[in-house]
Amino acid sequence: MRGIIQLRTLGLYLVFLLLGNSFAYSQNIVFPELVEYPDGIMSSVYNAGPGMANDKDAVTSEDSKMYVISNTSLGTFSNYIQSLINNGLEQISTNKIDDNVFYTLKKGKQLYYLYYVGSKKQAHLIQDNSSRTLLDELDSPEQGSGDTEFYLYSLDYTHGEGQTSYYDYWKIDCGAMLIIKLKDNSLFIVDSGHERQSSKAAIEGLLKFMYDITGQKPGSTINIRAWFYSHAHGDHVYMTYPFLEKYHDVINLESVLHNIPSYQVMRGGYDGNTFLMKNTINKYYPHCKFVKLHTGQEYNLQGIGFDVLFTHEDGVDASGKNTIGNFNETSTILRVTINGKKIMLLGDTDGIGQANMLAMYSDETLKSDCVQTTHHGYNNVTPLYNALKAPLVLFCNSSENAKDNNLDKYNGAMNAMSNTTALFADPDTYKLTVENGEFVTEKIPSYRADFITVDLPDVTFEATANGTQEDINVVLNKMSLSDKVIDKSVTGTASLSKDETCSRLFDGQTSTKYCTKTIPASIAWTMKERVKLKWYVIYTANDNETRPGRNPSEWGLFGSNDGLKWTLIDAVKDPQLPDANNVGVAFKISKPKAYSYYSIKFNSSDGADILQVSEIGLYTNAKGKSK
Repeated sequence: MRGIIQLRTLGLYLVFLLLGNSFAYSQNIVFPELVEYPDGIMSSVYNAGPGMANDKDAVTSEDSKMYVISNTSLGTFSNYIQSLINNGLEQISTNKIDDNVFYTLKKGKQLYYLYYVGSKKQAHLIQDNSSRTLLDELDSPEQGSGDTEFYLYSLDYTHGEGQTSYYDYWKIDCGAMLIIKLKDNSLFIVDSGHERQSSKAAIEGLLKFMYDITGQKPGSTINIRAWFYSHAHGDHVYMTYPFLEKYHDVINLESVLHNIPSYQVMRGGYDGNTFLMKNTINKYYPHCKFVKLHTGQEYNLQGIGFDVLFTHEDGVDASGKNTIGNFNETSTILRVTINGKKIMLLGDTDGIGQANMLAMYSDETLKSDCVQTTHHGYNNVTPLYNALKAPLVLFCNSSENAKDNNLDKYNGAMNAMSNTTALFADPDTYKLTVENGEFVTEKIPSYRADFITVDLPDVTFEATANGTQEDINVVLNKMSLSDKVIDKSVTGTASLSKDETCSRLFDGQTSTKYCTKTIPASIAWTMKERVKLKWYVIYTANDNETRPGRNPSEWGLFGSNDGLKWTLIDAVKDPQLPDANNVGVAFKISKPKAYSYYSIKFNSSDGADILQVSEIGLYTNAKGKSK
């Protein structure tokens, strides 16, 4: 009997052993078209995120998937690649950097990206469901006779870290945009500015800059070969939205490049403005090419080399879980080579990106001629800077933020080499070209040099007569002057909140407002040209029904042609603005004249200790009419 039990036990053990081996073996069956991976330990599946699909509410069919195989070797990985090819997959590309090898394979329409990381003894197997085209299909030979020009583009930065002015909404202490003009006068753009750097004046200035550097006539089509986004933070993606909303008719966007992780996996730190960027591009360029970039990919565009050296997929551990807590670490690191000069674009990477870069690549591979400092100069990655040894250092920030307030991090980048040069994207744009094997830099005045910001006028007035109210429906049918306002020029009495500054009076939205506790309150702004203002509309704010008494009850409107001498052109007392939300009341100017500058002084509120207005509309006659 005992022998029978032992025999049964042995039999069960053998069955368990066989099942166990079968179970363990089956765990290395990854994607349907791929054969089993022969050894190592396979992770759970990692959702690597979609391409241009909006995944705010749920995962999408575009979400790419990745497995990590640990405890494997390069020999096993190479044999595995060969077995896939033998089983009908087509090899599209291959690359080798130090102890790392990278492959793009394809079966039918399905793309796979597989790479081996020597320092980790890991294989990454990615089913790319996101890319709309092969990266190789973006390659293009040199065309045209123009120079390749690299621009550190000037955005609107504060002059103090963490400071956003109560007087000027259109500034912030972050944001990044780099622009490469290719030989054929097409453009490659890296990132875009923050909402606070996207005034009408700023996006108008950006379009003008594109026309200037390409030598094209205003109104002609600007060709953007690719727009690359390092990561999904608002200060790197937002400006795309208002820029393309306004100028899509004259912008041809050929392709988009990024590797943004899944919102469903990494909500923490993910900026919702990324969905604005995606939705805008999908709306106006539904057929543009898209490539989800993966580590080790390379391509050439008009003689410029692009190499992907890190993505968030490198931050996934052996179990298939994301290890990135700081969303800045999801930055895709891109190296650009122009005429033999290597420019390392670090995005906002930090410790995880640094550790992977130093482990994966040799010092010789990492050595660069120029580096865009990480996170606008705010992150400390001194060991990585020491490996890069870049003598030219680019800061997407003002010197006050990146140097004066962060001297130790500034020195971390600057001390990697002797005689290092720093360039700051404020107040000017910097142009970089390569001549005789060396960088040549040139300052280009930013768009802000094209207009004057008026100082607050020192004006007094008495309301000698009530303003003449006008039928708002009649006024709204007149020609709006909103596009003539240089919104970046709007300045005034300090607001109660940094999100409710006087610039909000001309943002075209009654859902925002100017709110102040300083009464009287004065606002001044500059027009692009002299205009004859004949009517204006004062809009109540979004919460007047629940917070009555905040409407202005007395004001004077002034005009000037030098920003110094002001003429009272309308005076209003007791206008009886309703305590209702977002209601506009129109006023007629009896004797209008053409002015370049306008200001309004609100003398009092309607009883509350806070004064607020959501919007000021400006109107004149239709073109060609004098009355």
